[in-house]
Amino acid sequence: MLERNSSTGKFRDYITAVIDSVRNPFAVSRSETARKNLIIFDEDADRSNKTIYEIKHERMATEGRDRELAQVARRVMKRECKEVQQDILELPNTLGAMFISETSRLPPMLPLGIMMLDLIEARVAYGTVTPKLYTWKKLMTYAGDGGDQRLQYAQLYGGKHPMMHQNTVKEAKNFSNEYNMVTLRSISILVTWLHIYLRINPAQWETRVIRADRQALFTPGHARPIPGQALKQFATNIKNNNIKNNNMHALFYNEAIRPALMRRSGTLDILF
Repeated sequence: MLERNSSTGKFRDYITAVIDSVRNPFAVSRSETARKNLIIFDEDADRSNKTIYEIKHERMATEGRDRELAQVARRVMKRECKEVQQDILELPNTLGAMFISETSRLPPMLPLGIMMLDLIEARVAYGTVTPKLYTWKKLMTYAGDGGDQRLQYAQLYGGKHPMMHQNTVKEAKNFSNEYNMVTLRSISILVTWLHIYLRINPAQWETRVIRADRQALFTPGHARPIPGQALKQFATNIKNNNIKNNNMHALFYNEAIRPALMRRSGTLDILF
């Protein structure tokens, strides 16, 4: 069972996994929530060098099971799976954080969260020098080193999920007005997902993602590079609803991006 924390305090609006007192009447826990429900994960977690999402990831046995857990996650959200294995009890709690807490802070996290499940389940790789797969670990934890400042960097950058780092509430409020870690990570996920989606689903538009110089094929066979400043202006125009029906950006948005987003938001099934 999941309980949403109160809207005040240090961990406001977080999701807490609690014991089902009806199915487990003799359960024992050292801690309880404000509503007097027993907490499943009640151990004193060491937060001296880990973020809360890094601790959550440690509770899940994801190594070599990323695709499987993405599939289980969908089944849980579709209510096709009413119980999970003991070693992944943190999964429903994490899904609650991703799709309730973070979505309440920034509604676009709903389709973006499902996109991330798609990328993990489909074993999509990113990076042009050394291909790396999207994983639960990369989603939830900081991948860099940082030495003595590792925790500081982990709090600042988090994992690939746009909202799994500190200051996300403040950054989410400025999502449409500035470029911060939330907007940059959101754009990264969206571009990668669209790149795969438009390759697999028949369309008049294609994308080509290059690490150093993102490019787009506005029409098949006609490559047109998008300089960094133009890409930024494109995103700004969309956020400010400043796109005209007679320009290429508007056509790309209305004929490719918007239909893909609408379809992604309409189902929990994987789309590629």
